[in-house]
Amino acid sequence: MEERINYVAHCLVLPYPAQGHINPMLEFSKRLIQRGVKVTLVTVVSNWKVVSRKKFTSIEVGSISDGYDEGGLAAAESLEVYLETFCRVGAQTLAELLQKLAGSSHPPDCVIYDGFMPWALDVAKKFGLLAAAFFTQSCTTNTIYLHTYNKLLKLPLTQTEYLLPGLPKLEAEDLPSFLNRYGTYPGYFYVVVNQLSNIDKADWVLANTFYDMEREVVDWLCKIWPLKTIGPTLPSMYLDKRLQDDENYGIEMYVPKSEACMKWLDDKPKGSVVYVSFGSFAGPNVEQAEELACGLRDSGSYFLWVIRDSEQGQLPKGFLDTSEKGLIVNWCPQLQVLTHEALGCFITHCGWNSTLEALSLGVPVIAMPLWTDQITNAKLIKDVWKIGVKAVADEKDIVRKETITHCIKEILETEKGNEIKKNSIKWKNLAKSSVDEGGSSDKNTAEFVNEFISDGYDEGGLAAAESLEVYLETFCRVGAQTLAELLQKLAGSSHPPDCVIYDGFMPWALDVAKKFGLLAAAFFTQSCTTNTIYLHTYNKLLKLPLTQTEYLLPGLPKLEAEDLPSFLNRYGTYPGYFYVVVNQLSNIDKADWVLANTFYDMEREVVDWLCKIWPLKTIGPTLPSMYLDKRLQDDENYGIEMYVPKSEACMKWLDDKPKGSVVYVSFGSFAGPNVEQAEELACGLRDSGSYFLWVIRDSEQGQLPKGFLDTSEKGLIVNWCPQLQVLTHEALGCFITHCGWNSTLEALSLGVPVIAMPLWTDQITNAKLIKDVWKIGVKAVADEKDIVRKETITHCIKEILETEKGNEIKKNSIKWKNLAKSSVDEGGSSDKNTAEFVNELIHRRAALN
Repeated sequence: MEERINYVAHCLVLPYPAQGHINPMLEFSKRLIQRGVKVTLVTVVSNWKVVSRKKFTSIEVGSISDGYDEGGLAAAESLEVYLETFCRVGAQTLAELLQKLAGSSHPPDCVIYDGFMPWALDVAKKFGLLAAAFFTQSCTTNTIYLHTYNKLLKLPLTQTEYLLPGLPKLEAEDLPSFLNRYGTYPGYFYVVVNQLSNIDKADWVLANTFYDMEREVVDWLCKIWPLKTIGPTLPSMYLDKRLQDDENYGIEMYVPKSEACMKWLDDKPKGSVVYVSFGSFAGPNVEQAEELACGLRDSGSYFLWVIRDSEQGQLPKGFLDTSEKGLIVNWCPQLQVLTHEALGCFITHCGWNSTLEALSLGVPVIAMPLWTDQITNAKLIKDVWKIGVKAVADEKDIVRKETITHCIKEILETEKGNEIKKNSIKWKNLAKSSVDEGGSSDKNTAEFVNEFISDGYDEGGLAAAESLEVYLETFCRVGAQTLAELLQKLAGSSHPPDCVIYDGFMPWALDVAKKFGLLAAAFFTQSCTTNTIYLHTYNKLLKLPLTQTEYLLPGLPKLEAEDLPSFLNRYGTYPGYFYVVVNQLSNIDKADWVLANTFYDMEREVVDWLCKIWPLKTIGPTLPSMYLDKRLQDDENYGIEMYVPKSEACMKWLDDKPKGSVVYVSFGSFAGPNVEQAEELACGLRDSGSYFLWVIRDSEQGQLPKGFLDTSEKGLIVNWCPQLQVLTHEALGCFITHCGWNSTLEALSLGVPVIAMPLWTDQITNAKLIKDVWKIGVKAVADEKDIVRKETITHCIKEILETEKGNEIKKNSIKWKNLAKSSVDEGGSSDKNTAEFVNELIHRRAALN
């Protein structure tokens, strides 16, 4: 019986039966699986033995026939006959496979087919399935073929230069060989051009490239195709490292000499080896092989050359015996070679997979293209990405040994070579960032675009309004009007909005989104616990003023009246804010999604309860990536600072303090303690004898006891600081906090013990969770005047830093730190929810259109 799993979709992935096509589509399949997609990899029977002997624990393997089950293309009388047979028999057997799978517990939703097989799209549509074309060549090349298919590029070529949209100026000799040598290989010419024959029927076009590689042409193609760049499709361990066991493609048509190659490389100096490989399909002819051999030898460099057994007879007589600085093998583990520190440069045919690998791994290139798109890729390598040089052929189309020797020395020994190496590293970093979470190939977005609406007080915001109530009424009216104007403007852009993700405090934004027929997601910046309390208040299930001493609400621990948010347990205070937090539920039933900045393990019971009444997804904690999963390498801070942090002074001061010795004190950016509380806190810190770092805004430093700033020799007082850096510093011992939700999430996610000193609103409820549910801290209890006295503060500090209870709290803090990280790591609860949100957005958008 088939295992029942809640997949978000089932995709059949159908590559053309060649290694250079199977590998990238297989890698993309692995990424889909990480997003909760069921994948069935479909190959032709003649490839079955190669594929089925590999262990794909999460990918199912199926087969269709190309009409030549015993030999594939090699068994056909010609390429043309093979293609005609494959189209006819392949379409028939694909239909039979889809018919069979239609009766399974997880029938297919989509066929992802290699662009070389456009007939697969037609079969998918007959079964009412979605279809995505997968292009294994560059967007540059496919744009050239698109112009050829549409007869906008006339053949035979008559011009010396060509200017096509989104592309650099191309000489005729830069175009693929099927065009600049028109009439050669008519079967392959048909394949590469005919892939555009029904592309207008595809639901998506997936391109094995990334946005920064081909920015201009991708922008142009996005105007005419539903294009998504999803590359580079290298195994994860060479880029983002999100799939820990993804170290190779999984399909090898030959057996690589891994041990011999790597052992030989290990003995070579850093950056000294020239790696030579022309891929798995076609290599240089006899004359070219001889010139290449002599050029390598004359360069005096170490070299590792991959030559198939059948081609080694092309080498000069005695070369195998005299090439003492070289190693010749019939195949090798190319990715391992390209990342070895001994490697200096890569002589390549510039096939698209090898080009992507070199660029993504930071390897300088010597381009020796042979045919097809390799010629165009060589142009991009040399003149656009500037990661290599081109070994120019003579009038006989042979690259001579002198040219090869010159190119090697240029890369390895000259200033130009150093510039190429710098460019190679730049592109390596861009390739990595493209597949990291949030990168262009992971989410198909290159950057944030900022737009603005008005709150009616453009010169001062809330501070310019006569009251909070007036501000809120004005913001609702003016904000709704200017948001509508912005949506109207963006509706005419090349990428009109599909969805509005709005802060729950602004429910009017949902109404505006719906007037424009857009999807809408509420984003709640407080805990699910707090929002459940407010939901019961909005629905009048929780009566105000409070009359009970204890409350039992679904999914929540038992709460004392004093554990409820201040707007309830001190009913009547701050009516404007009370309206804000309760009114966010006024139209929540119209939201397509509710996104909560929490994670499942933090609030498991209440999340389960809310999921029964809301389309809820937990997507937190929303800390910068480098403090959790480290998938976005440059995401080290939030990017918005209301104040200028004293970063250097804070960190330098902390660096001199013992491990776990410092008390960090901060009450956030909105409201701090009053004068009496500030005095008690100052005395409590001083009396504890501990080091302390206290963030106090300049306007509030007058609240401190007279002379405290001069006598607090164990403390540092600043008006703002880089909180995330402080919370992760090894000198930190505990965090005295107001328990705002962001500070609470940061402390819990970074493993920092807490002393809770809530002031108002949801902070009071968060303090309850910190102490009694997550058990990552203690609460500094206030007296009858609502002041936490100095003795209590001193006691709490010593309890955290010096007692066995403090040690238990530290252990719990580390436990929650690990759970927070795992929630946003690949496959964690919040990561899956974010992926599901994107998938649902895509499907719902398609349904609306």
